[in-house]
Formats: sequence, structure tokens, C-alpha cells
Amino acid sequence: EEAGKAKDALNDTDFEGRPLKIDEARPPRPRTEYRSRY
Repeated sequence: EEAGKAKDALNDTDFEGRPLKIDEARPPRPRTEYRSRY
């Protein structure tokens, strides 16, 4: 799994002076439907 290797290689490294934190993607949360009051 190349994605896992890339994640492990880049996690906690510096990028332009800032530390990178690599997390796995999560599925989107369901949206609540808002109805317009107009």
C-alpha cells in the first residue's frame, strides 16, 4: 500500500517550517437539511 508508506514517511515532518500531521480521510458527515423561510 503506497498511500500508507507515503503517510508514514511524511507524518511529523516539517514543510516550510511547519510540522505536517497526516491523518486518514474520514467519510463526510451527513448534512442536516435547512429549509428557507422566505
